[in-house]
Amino acid sequence: MRFPMRFALLFVAFALSLPAVQAAKKQELVLEVGQRWSYVTRDGDEESTLVIAGLSEKHKVYFLNLHDIVVHGEPAVLNFIPVTKKALRKSVTELVGEVENPPFNQSSLDRWSGMADEGTRIAIEKDLRTGLPEWIARFPAPDSGSAGSSGSSSIGESEDYKAYTKQLNQVNEALALYADEKLDEALALLDGVLANCVKPEACEAWARDAEKIRETRRKKEIRRRFNEAAELANAGDREAAIEILRGLEQEELDEFMTERVRATLEQLSKTSEPAD
Repeated sequence: MRFPMRFALLFVAFALSLPAVQAAKKQELVLEVGQRWSYVTRDGDEESTLVIAGLSEKHKVYFLNLHDIVVHGEPAVLNFIPVTKKALRKSVTELVGEVENPPFNQSSLDRWSGMADEGTRIAIEKDLRTGLPEWIARFPAPDSGSAGSSGSSSIGESEDYKAYTKQLNQVNEALALYADEKLDEALALLDGVLANCVKPEACEAWARDAEKIRETRRKKEIRRRFNEAAELANAGDREAAIEILRGLEQEELDEFMTERVRATLEQLSKTSEPAD
Protein backbone atom coordinates (compact mmCIF):
# COMPACT_ATOMS: atom_id res chain seq x y z
CA MET A 1 0.00 0.00 0.00
CA ARG A 2 1.30 3.45 -0.87
CA PHE A 3 0.75 6.63 1.07
CA PRO A 4 0.58 10.32 0.12
CA MET A 5 3.98 11.86 0.54
CA ARG A 6 4.18 15.56 -0.22
CA PHE A 7 2.55 18.50 1.48
CA ALA A 8 2.75 22.15 0.62
CA LEU A 9 4.98 24.29 2.80
CA LEU A 10 2.94 26.44 5.14
CA PHE A 11 3.96 30.08 5.21
CA VAL A 12 2.86 32.44 7.93
CA ALA A 13 1.84 35.82 6.78
CA PHE A 14 3.55 38.92 8.24
CA ALA A 15 0.58 41.16 8.10
CA LEU A 16 0.24 44.64 9.49
CA SER A 17 -2.77 45.25 11.66
CA LEU A 18 -4.31 48.44 10.20
CA PRO A 19 -7.24 50.37 11.72
CA ALA A 20 -10.49 50.50 9.78
CA VAL A 21 -12.33 53.67 8.74
CA GLN A 22 -15.30 54.50 6.60
CA ALA A 23 -14.69 56.53 3.39
CA ALA A 24 -16.80 57.60 0.44
CA LYS A 25 -16.59 55.11 -2.42
CA LYS A 26 -15.05 56.44 -5.62
CA GLN A 27 -16.77 55.52 -8.84
CA GLU A 28 -15.35 55.19 -12.34
CA LEU A 29 -11.77 55.95 -11.29
CA VAL A 30 -9.02 55.03 -13.71
CA LEU A 31 -5.83 54.47 -11.74
CA GLU A 32 -2.62 54.18 -13.75
CA VAL A 33 1.11 54.18 -13.14
CA GLY A 34 2.55 57.70 -13.48
CA GLN A 35 -0.50 59.58 -12.19
CA ARG A 36 -0.10 62.17 -9.46
CA TRP A 37 -3.08 62.55 -7.14
CA SER A 38 -4.09 64.65 -4.20
CA TYR A 39 -5.57 62.50 -1.46
CA VAL A 40 -7.24 62.57 1.94
CA THR A 41 -4.21 63.21 4.13
CA ARG A 42 -3.36 63.21 7.79
CA ASP A 43 -3.50 66.56 9.57
CA GLY A 44 -0.34 68.45 8.65
CA ASP A 45 0.13 66.70 5.31
CA GLU A 46 -2.38 68.80 3.36
CA GLU A 47 0.21 69.68 0.67
CA SER A 48 1.19 66.07 0.13
CA THR A 49 0.53 64.28 -3.16
CA LEU A 50 0.97 60.67 -4.19
CA VAL A 51 2.43 59.22 -7.36
CA ILE A 52 1.42 55.75 -8.53
CA ALA A 53 4.84 54.21 -9.17
CA GLY A 54 3.99 50.55 -9.70
CA LEU A 55 1.27 47.94 -9.75
CA SER A 56 0.82 44.25 -9.01
CA GLU A 57 -2.20 43.41 -11.12
CA LYS A 58 -2.32 39.87 -9.76
CA HIS A 59 -2.66 41.06 -6.17
CA LYS A 60 -4.56 44.30 -6.93
CA VAL A 61 -2.00 46.36 -5.05
CA TYR A 62 -0.54 49.72 -6.09
CA PHE A 63 2.87 51.00 -4.96
CA LEU A 64 3.00 54.68 -4.14
CA ASN A 65 5.60 57.40 -3.74
CA LEU A 66 4.31 59.98 -1.23
CA HIS A 67 5.71 63.49 -1.59
CA ASP A 68 5.77 66.42 0.87
CA ILE A 69 4.82 64.24 3.82
CA VAL A 70 5.92 64.81 7.41
CA VAL A 71 7.62 61.89 9.13
CA HIS A 72 8.55 62.37 12.79
CA GLY A 73 8.44 66.13 12.34
CA GLU A 74 10.64 66.18 9.24
CA PRO A 75 9.63 66.62 5.57
CA ALA A 76 10.19 63.40 3.67
CA VAL A 77 9.41 61.34 0.60
CA LEU A 78 8.16 57.81 1.20
CA ASN A 79 8.66 55.38 -1.66
CA PHE A 80 7.25 51.91 -2.37
CA ILE A 81 4.20 52.14 -0.12
CA PRO A 82 1.92 49.17 -0.99
CA VAL A 83 -1.78 50.04 -0.93
CA THR A 84 -4.72 47.91 -2.04
CA LYS A 85 -6.79 49.08 -4.97
CA LYS A 86 -9.80 49.53 -2.70
CA ALA A 87 -7.81 51.63 -0.24
CA LEU A 88 -6.39 53.82 -2.99
CA ARG A 89 -9.83 54.42 -4.50
CA LYS A 90 -11.05 55.56 -1.09
CA SER A 91 -8.08 57.91 -0.65
CA VAL A 92 -7.56 59.86 -3.87
CA THR A 93 -9.47 63.10 -4.44
CA GLU A 94 -8.16 64.81 -7.59
CA LEU A 95 -5.83 63.93 -10.46
CA VAL A 96 -3.29 66.77 -10.48
CA GLY A 97 -0.71 65.64 -13.03
CA GLU A 98 1.47 62.89 -14.43
CA VAL A 99 5.05 61.79 -13.82
CA GLU A 100 7.02 60.07 -16.55
CA ASN A 101 8.93 57.04 -15.30
CA PRO A 102 8.44 57.58 -11.55
CA PRO A 103 11.17 56.10 -9.33
CA PHE A 104 10.43 52.44 -8.72
CA ASN A 105 12.41 49.40 -7.57
CA GLN A 106 11.43 46.38 -9.65
CA SER A 107 13.43 44.00 -7.47
CA SER A 108 11.41 45.14 -4.46
CA LEU A 109 8.22 44.40 -6.37
CA ASP A 110 9.50 40.95 -7.34
CA ARG A 111 10.34 40.22 -3.70
CA TRP A 112 6.98 41.56 -2.47
CA SER A 113 5.08 39.53 -5.09
CA GLY A 114 6.93 36.35 -4.15
CA MET A 115 6.00 36.78 -0.51
CA ALA A 116 2.40 37.65 -1.42
CA ASP A 117 2.14 34.46 -3.48
CA GLU A 118 3.00 32.53 -0.32
CA GLY A 119 0.42 34.38 1.77
CA THR A 120 2.52 37.28 3.05
CA ARG A 121 0.77 40.28 1.55
CA ILE A 122 1.80 43.42 3.44
CA ALA A 123 -0.22 46.41 2.27
CA ILE A 124 -2.33 49.26 3.61
CA GLU A 125 -5.86 47.88 3.46
CA LYS A 126 -7.89 51.00 4.30
CA ASP A 127 -7.62 54.66 3.33
CA LEU A 128 -4.26 56.42 3.63
CA ARG A 129 -5.43 58.92 6.25
CA THR A 130 -5.82 56.17 8.84
CA GLY A 131 -3.59 53.44 7.44
CA LEU A 132 -0.48 55.57 6.96
CA PRO A 133 0.12 56.53 10.62
CA GLU A 134 0.46 52.91 11.69
CA TRP A 135 2.68 52.22 8.71
CA ILE A 136 4.97 55.10 9.72
CA ALA A 137 4.89 53.94 13.35
CA ARG A 138 6.98 50.91 12.29
CA PHE A 139 9.82 53.38 11.56
CA PRO A 140 10.49 55.13 14.89
CA ALA A 141 12.05 58.57 15.07
CA PRO A 142 15.59 59.15 16.34
CA ASP A 143 15.92 60.13 19.99
CA SER A 144 15.48 63.84 20.56
CA GLY A 145 18.72 65.62 21.37
CA SER A 146 20.97 62.98 19.85
CA ALA A 147 21.58 64.76 16.56
CA GLY A 148 23.70 67.60 17.89
CA SER A 149 24.35 70.09 20.66
CA SER A 150 21.33 72.19 19.68
CA GLY A 151 19.05 69.41 20.89
CA SER A 152 17.28 69.20 17.54
CA SER A 153 16.55 65.84 16.00
CA SER A 154 17.10 65.26 12.28
CA ILE A 155 16.29 62.02 10.47
CA GLY A 156 19.47 60.44 9.13
CA GLU A 157 21.84 62.40 11.42
CA SER A 158 21.33 60.63 14.74
CA GLU A 159 23.77 57.81 15.44
CA ASP A 160 20.92 55.86 17.01
CA TYR A 161 18.85 56.36 13.91
CA LYS A 162 21.70 55.26 11.67
CA ALA A 163 21.98 52.10 13.77
CA TYR A 164 18.22 51.64 13.53
CA THR A 165 18.31 52.08 9.75
CA LYS A 166 21.03 49.44 9.52
CA GLN A 167 18.89 47.08 11.59
CA LEU A 168 15.84 47.83 9.43
CA ASN A 169 17.83 46.87 6.34
CA GLN A 170 18.87 43.64 8.07
CA VAL A 171 15.24 42.88 8.86
CA ASN A 172 14.29 43.45 5.22
CA GLU A 173 17.12 41.10 4.22
CA ALA A 174 15.79 38.53 6.68
CA LEU A 175 12.30 38.77 5.19
CA ALA A 176 13.81 38.28 1.72
CA LEU A 177 15.57 35.15 2.99
CA TYR A 178 12.27 33.98 4.43
CA ALA A 179 10.61 34.46 1.03
CA ASP A 180 13.37 32.29 -0.46
CA GLU A 181 12.61 29.60 2.17
CA LYS A 182 16.00 30.14 3.85
CA LEU A 183 14.45 30.05 7.29
CA ASP A 184 17.59 29.29 9.33
CA GLU A 185 19.46 32.21 7.77
CA ALA A 186 16.46 34.51 8.22
CA LEU A 187 16.17 33.64 11.91
CA ALA A 188 19.89 34.02 12.52
CA LEU A 189 19.77 37.52 11.06
CA LEU A 190 16.64 38.52 12.98
CA ASP A 191 17.94 37.09 16.26
CA GLY A 192 21.14 39.09 15.79
CA VAL A 193 19.12 42.28 15.36
CA LEU A 194 16.96 41.53 18.39
CA ALA A 195 20.00 40.83 20.57
CA ASN A 196 21.19 44.43 20.09
CA CYS A 197 17.93 46.25 19.43
CA VAL A 198 18.21 50.05 19.37
CA LYS A 199 14.46 50.77 19.05
CA PRO A 200 12.38 48.61 21.39
CA GLU A 201 9.08 49.73 19.86
CA ALA A 202 10.21 48.49 16.44
CA CYS A 203 11.80 45.35 17.82
CA GLU A 204 8.50 44.28 19.36
CA ALA A 205 7.14 43.86 15.83
CA TRP A 206 10.37 42.24 14.64
CA ALA A 207 10.26 39.78 17.53
CA ARG A 208 6.76 38.74 16.43
CA ASP A 209 8.11 38.28 12.91
CA ALA A 210 10.89 36.06 14.27
CA GLU A 211 8.42 33.92 16.21
CA LYS A 212 6.26 33.46 13.13
CA ILE A 213 9.27 32.39 11.07
CA ARG A 214 10.29 30.04 13.87
CA GLU A 215 6.82 28.49 13.83
CA THR A 216 6.97 28.17 10.05
CA ARG A 217 10.31 26.36 10.38
CA ARG A 218 8.83 24.02 12.99
CA LYS A 219 5.88 23.15 10.77
CA LYS A 220 8.18 22.66 7.79
CA GLU A 221 10.24 20.20 9.85
CA ILE A 222 7.07 18.34 10.83
CA ARG A 223 6.14 17.97 7.16
CA ARG A 224 9.66 16.80 6.34
CA ARG A 225 9.41 14.10 8.99
CA PHE A 226 5.98 13.05 7.78
CA ASN A 227 7.28 12.84 4.21
CA GLU A 228 10.20 10.74 5.43
CA ALA A 229 7.78 8.35 7.16
CA ALA A 230 5.68 8.09 3.99
CA GLU A 231 8.79 7.33 1.92
CA LEU A 232 9.87 4.63 4.38
CA ALA A 233 6.38 3.11 4.26
CA ASN A 234 6.48 3.12 0.47
CA ALA A 235 9.84 1.34 0.64
CA GLY A 236 8.34 -1.35 2.91
CA ASP A 237 9.98 -0.23 6.17
CA ARG A 238 6.75 0.12 8.14
CA GLU A 239 8.38 -0.09 11.60
CA ALA A 240 10.65 2.89 10.92
CA ALA A 241 7.71 4.83 9.48
CA ILE A 242 5.56 4.07 12.52
CA GLU A 243 8.35 5.19 14.86
CA ILE A 244 8.54 8.58 13.16
CA LEU A 245 4.77 8.99 13.14
CA ARG A 246 4.52 8.08 16.83
CA GLY A 247 7.04 10.82 17.51
CA LEU A 248 4.98 13.30 15.50
CA GLU A 249 1.95 12.44 17.61
CA GLN A 250 3.77 14.03 20.55
CA GLU A 251 4.21 17.32 18.69
CA GLU A 252 1.80 20.23 18.62
CA LEU A 253 0.15 19.65 15.23
CA ASP A 254 -2.49 21.57 13.33
CA GLU A 255 -5.79 19.83 12.63
CA PHE A 256 -4.85 18.86 9.08
CA MET A 257 -1.52 17.27 10.03
CA THR A 258 -3.07 15.56 13.07
CA GLU A 259 -5.56 13.81 10.80
CA ARG A 260 -2.86 12.84 8.28
CA VAL A 261 -0.64 11.32 10.98
CA ARG A 262 -3.50 9.39 12.56
CA ALA A 263 -4.85 8.15 9.23
CA THR A 264 -1.42 7.01 8.06
CA LEU A 265 -0.72 5.24 11.35
CA GLU A 266 -4.04 3.45 11.09
CA GLN A 267 -3.26 2.32 7.54
CA LEU A 268 0.21 1.13 8.56
CA SER A 269 -1.16 -0.75 11.56
CA LYS A 270 -3.65 -2.59 9.37
CA THR A 271 -0.98 -3.64 6.90
CA SER A 272 1.21 -4.81 9.80
CA GLU A 273 -1.43 -7.22 11.08
CA PRO A 274 -0.82 -10.87 10.08
CA ALA A 275 -3.22 -12.26 7.51
CA ASP A 276 -5.79 -14.86 8.72
